[in-house]
Amino acid sequence: MTVESRATRSIPRWPFVVAAAVVLLVAGGFLLSTALAAAGHERDLETAEQVVRQFDASYADADCDAFIAVTTAEMREEYAADYFESGGFDCDAWVADAEALTEDGEYLYTLDFMGATADGDEAEVETTESRATTLTEGNGDTDYTYELERIDGSWLITSYTER
Repeated sequence: MTVESRATRSIPRWPFVVAAAVVLLVAGGFLLSTALAAAGHERDLETAEQVVRQFDASYADADCDAFIAVTTAEMREEYAADYFESGGFDCDAWVADAEALTEDGEYLYTLDFMGATADGDEAEVETTESRATTLTEGNGDTDYTYELERIDGSWLITSYTER
């Protein structure tokens, strides 16, 4: 080979093009999966907050079926153990409790969302709930943490506790 033939010989470019395409595809896939995961996480937070809104609305409407739709059986049984003498969950007793949260037909509570977190099939929603009038101990705000679990694709409240 002469010096002239080496200088004029071109290096194939296709390996560089293929390598660049592979890098772009991998980076694009990573970015897309990250974006989809973030969107799914945001949707989980919004859905968990919506379930807490439905829980609050079940009290405002004294709608036991709505209460059952957003809570686990275990949560309802714990509620019954804390509030009902019968020991078991009873819609009639729950409706009476819910109706006691109204005055002249007006629901006495407002709900402000303070934050939410989700990790897999578990979520927490933090709220501040305000009473419009005295029920037992006077006016005031109470902070709650709602714990939710995704069961069969739906978020359900497993517990709520005062913070």
